[in-house]
Amino acid sequence: MTGVDRSGSRVTAVRTDRDRVACGAVVVAGGAWTPALGAQLDAELPIRPVRGQIIHLRLLGADTGRWPILQPVLSHYVVGWPHGRVVVGATFEPDAGFDAHATPAGMRQLLSELRHLAPGLEDAAFVEVRVGLRPVSADDLPVLGPLAGAANAYVATGHGANGLLLGPYSACLVADLVVGREPAVDVAPFLADRFDAHATTPRAQRGPRP
Repeated sequence: MTGVDRSGSRVTAVRTDRDRVACGAVVVAGGAWTPALGAQLDAELPIRPVRGQIIHLRLLGADTGRWPILQPVLSHYVVGWPHGRVVVGATFEPDAGFDAHATPAGMRQLLSELRHLAPGLEDAAFVEVRVGLRPVSADDLPVLGPLAGAANAYVATGHGANGLLLGPYSACLVADLVVGREPAVDVAPFLADRFDAHATTPRAQRGPRP
């Protein structure tokens, strides 16, 4: 998104590098880049990138797609994918900014953890390292719901490392708001205006909007 068109308090279209797409509503779901997108809607969203590196391995002939997820409490994880692929993750690097490069330090951390979690995988074939930038909010909670800058603008971001787990459900909640349905759960604790510098009481304690 390079910009938005407005009519009064409503967004009427989203502009990209190539197209202009008319819309009845817009949802900002830009991950770690959400603050830049939200600024175009007069919304200040305290989202920062946290780099995560994961290693992909391969075990020929192994039915890894049926393996359980291995994740000790407050530690790394090993996840089996189909066709012999195994994933080991992930680093948590809050000071990396938008640098999405794999690093020897990150690989060393993951391989060292692998020796403790699953030493039998030490002879697996190395495939690749993947790097992602997790969007983390100032209070580590998702940011969901309407944006004050426009009557038909919403946000869905801030899930951190739990985006794959929480993202689909969050999308359902925000979709309900877009079409005027009551969400299945109260989204008041996750509204963007909880970060309002002028608010003296957290949104979670103030209840939903009238």
